[in-house]
Amino acid sequence: MYDNEVEYTVSLSIDGTNIGGLIKSVDLDFSETNYVNTVTIDFRDDLDSATARSLFGVLCDPNINWGEERISVIINGTEYKFLLEKRSSSVDFSERGFNVWGRSKAATLDVPYSAPILDSEAESNVWQQSNSMASGIINNLLFGTGISISFLIDDFPVYSDNFTVLNETPISIINKLVAVPGGRLRSGPDGNLIADYKEFSADRSDSVQLFTELDELVQVDEEITNNIGYNKVEISGYGSSELEGAKTLMIEIADDDCLETKKPFDIKVYASPLTLEYTFDTTRGTFSYRGTYTETLTEEVVFTNGKASVSRPIYSVVSKSWLGDSLGSVTHQQGYTGLLSTNPGFGVLSITYVARYDKYEVVISDIGTSLLYAVEDVVTVFDSDGNPVEEEV
Repeated sequence: MYDNEVEYTVSLSIDGTNIGGLIKSVDLDFSETNYVNTVTIDFRDDLDSATARSLFGVLCDPNINWGEERISVIINGTEYKFLLEKRSSSVDFSERGFNVWGRSKAATLDVPYSAPILDSEAESNVWQQSNSMASGIINNLLFGTGISISFLIDDFPVYSDNFTVLNETPISIINKLVAVPGGRLRSGPDGNLIADYKEFSADRSDSVQLFTELDELVQVDEEITNNIGYNKVEISGYGSSELEGAKTLMIEIADDDCLETKKPFDIKVYASPLTLEYTFDTTRGTFSYRGTYTETLTEEVVFTNGKASVSRPIYSVVSKSWLGDSLGSVTHQQGYTGLLSTNPGFGVLSITYVARYDKYEVVISDIGTSLLYAVEDVVTVFDSDGNPVEEEV
């Protein structure tokens, strides 16, 4: 035996019945991008008819013990368990060849084993009732399923007014929450879930500038996500006019330099409207407010049906001119990105404007993925009977 060869001891069974001498091949798939592990077992094609019929018709029937872990694969003492969800549809025993396929038990958190969840008017779901931590919502979804999770990512708050679920299965909701701080969801050997980060090098030359889109966390009614370079996040809510658009918080790295731990870098936060009150925080490291700044930007924007938008909320307009056919005068409202022309139609406008933003200096304390977020401050006003009557920003 060569020095680099490894010996494996493998044992296979279905419902406790050893099938090791009946198989031709076993394919195990453990993917970093999939929340379940899978197994495919191909049976020998030289089995006698009685054995093949017994296997295919009884032991490998996916309707038996539906939703339970039936396949056991033990490799060097480590056991991997799987559902038995599918068998080959051929019943031609002239060749007597067939296979079975199954996934780890996290598959029971998806259809057809689990029904999709819809937020109700009665607000019966835990995330509708009060603000919760992401780990708490996930543990609530897993309660009574027999599946646990190793939560190895940064925890973060989920606000009841901003998180919605529309016909999504438990595993889909868990996937969304784990993805917010840049985590991945996968299954361990025992079939339980693991939420962690992909490993990366601490070498500066290999460091990664990473911001995760936050629409899963604070989905409201309208969302606009700018993900070029994954260094910008924009969160939108309601607006009351064409020019106002939606309430928006945009977070952006001030420079494109490579980020390093324990070295400060700047974050810009653009609020729309300019009076929008918010809270800025990070799940890893420290930050300090550096003040309010302005910047001058020049953009060429395309009007469709008399409407267009610039990339940042407008503090003031320096100049503007049509490139080609004119659509008349252009109006805007301070603190928003929307533009309206007097005449409808298609046109291109060159505009120079001033944008205002808040600057924060952030220092990430150690290697890992940090969630930086800005959340609108909302105060609920109650009447004399204790009933909420309005929300003030």
